[in-house]
Amino acid sequence: MPGAVPGMVAGGVAAMPAAAAVPGAPAGATTVVLLENVMNVGSVRVDAERRELQTDVYQEASKFGNLTGITIPVPPPTVSDSEACRVYLKYASPLDAQRCQQTMDGRMFDENKVRAVYVSEADFFRAQAGEWLPRVP
Repeated sequence: MPGAVPGMVAGGVAAMPAAAAVPGAPAGATTVVLLENVMNVGSVRVDAERRELQTDVYQEASKFGNLTGITIPVPPPTVSDSEACRVYLKYASPLDAQRCQQTMDGRMFDENKVRAVYVSEADFFRAQAGEWLPRVP
């Protein structure tokens, strides 16, 4: 489909194969990496900017392995425009996610220091459904 983001199917729902445990992944690693502070919330409230960010992040994140889903939830109006946005990346394996987390954590993006942490698949699906989850400590 023209203009579609790879890894997404009609309706914006990502194709999600089941992830198997992979030997060699670090303790606590999952198949999902949360990127925080890529840009501010005010920017992701604008559809065009959110789509552009999704495309840019997809292109970069797919370099680390088989990226099976990406979601950028729009926060509720009670969240300040200056708060850091959240980008959830779902990989086929914990090793792919590990490569992403290790490379992206601490990386600078538009003068913002990105934080990359592992979260659960349940968090990915909740964010994909539009839920704004509490910040990961």
